[in-house]
Amino acid sequence: MKIGLIGEKLAHSYSALVHREFGYEYTLREVAQEQLADFVNSGELDAFNVTIPYKKAIIPMLDELSPEAEELQSVNTVIKRNGRLIGYNTDYAGIEYMLKKAGIELNRRKVMILGSGGTSSTAIALAKKNNAAEIVTVGRRGEVNYSNYHILHSDAEVIFNATPVGMYPQNGGRLVDLSLMPSLEGVVEVIYNPLNTALILQAQELGKKYTEGLLLLVAQAKFAKDLFFNEKSDDVIIDKVFAKLKQSISNYVLVGMPSSGKSTKGRLLAERTNRSFVDTDWLIERAAGKSIEHIFLDDGEEYFRNLESKVIAEVTKRTSQVIATGGGSILRKENRDALKQNGIIIYIKRDIDRLDTKGRPLSRDKNTLEKLFVERSPIYTESANIMVNSENIEECVNQIEERINEYFSY
Repeated sequence: MKIGLIGEKLAHSYSALVHREFGYEYTLREVAQEQLADFVNSGELDAFNVTIPYKKAIIPMLDELSPEAEELQSVNTVIKRNGRLIGYNTDYAGIEYMLKKAGIELNRRKVMILGSGGTSSTAIALAKKNNAAEIVTVGRRGEVNYSNYHILHSDAEVIFNATPVGMYPQNGGRLVDLSLMPSLEGVVEVIYNPLNTALILQAQELGKKYTEGLLLLVAQAKFAKDLFFNEKSDDVIIDKVFAKLKQSISNYVLVGMPSSGKSTKGRLLAERTNRSFVDTDWLIERAAGKSIEHIFLDDGEEYFRNLESKVIAEVTKRTSQVIATGGGSILRKENRDALKQNGIIIYIKRDIDRLDTKGRPLSRDKNTLEKLFVERSPIYTESANIMVNSENIEECVNQIEERINEYFSY
């Protein structure tokens, strides 16, 4: 049975990774819009998933629709059965599963939906099915828009992002400010690249419930798999594949004081976990054409920090890396958010008496170093998902690996 995904642009799709975890080969097939009908009729694939921009366009080419696909007028799964092409929609069930795992209730809640496309239609149908008290849609134009949503509907309890804003490569975008929504309980995000959009990072900061788009990707794929093979597998496989995939994709970001061994330990960690290694200080020096010490001497700290933020913003769009950062990289919130979007933060602690001041522009003596430690230590601690403290390099990396595996266990 030949199975795959069709869409217009699939270079950054994780779908093949997901379906292969379920135990079968899965092909990515980019199809131009003018070739869609020919592809569907070719029989090249026995069953396939459908993504943007073909979820509606493919409907006239099919012989039959499932009740969900008919209601939503959106198809993400097509299977050939007895010579007939049947369209299904597993996004609906996937979002339901994602909401359940996040503990987000729609029943008797005021639901605000951002956007007006196909995902918005699914969100509206789901809110209606779950007896939402009120459903409000927000667009760029119209009565309720992004300039007045917080004035007209500040009592919204669930916000559902049905737009691509914040998605790779336009990372960092966010349409609404959650701090203006005092009744907010939860945020629904379907974007999975980056793992944590700016919207989700703000929800985390505010202590609100939130969904993870990667879980939706895995859940809808599992429900599609059940349709492909006409079976009903246990939902526990969703959580297992999700945890494994999230760990595989995530960056391991090392933070800590200067000379705490982030680069040395990071290289060893990258080697052990089969990840690429990135040192942001090295990238900064390459971009500036001079050492960090000379950047501070010639151009000043502000210039250095701006260059550092630019490097971090670019590096953190990528995944499956070990990233060693400079000691002051976490001082700016924009950097912390960028590092968190695809990564877990690992704070490497080291006794202050063992920190070296040689060649460190901001920590040339012990007194200055101690002041930096007092300033930065709370930020390291607050930002960290994992903290380790070991002088021995091998032992420290062993600890990091152990804590990472615990963090991603399902």
